[in-house]
Amino acid sequence: MLYSHVIQHRLADFNAEAARRDAKWRTAKNEDDLSRMKEHDFLQVIEVLSILGKNIKNELEGA
Repeated sequence: MLYSHVIQHRLADFNAEAARRDAKWRTAKNEDDLSRMKEHDFLQVIEVLSILGKNIKNELEGA
């Protein structure tokens, strides 16, 4: 569901932030491309983009 939201609403922002963090990041175009990123890193990026808050991110990381 988070992948779908990113694809539909914030893909350009996500790719820009991912590339800023990792020079080897290849531009994502679909959910499969997003899944190449480790879950922890994905959550970090979407937190920076304010797609989800810090508390929710911490809960998901603890799960």
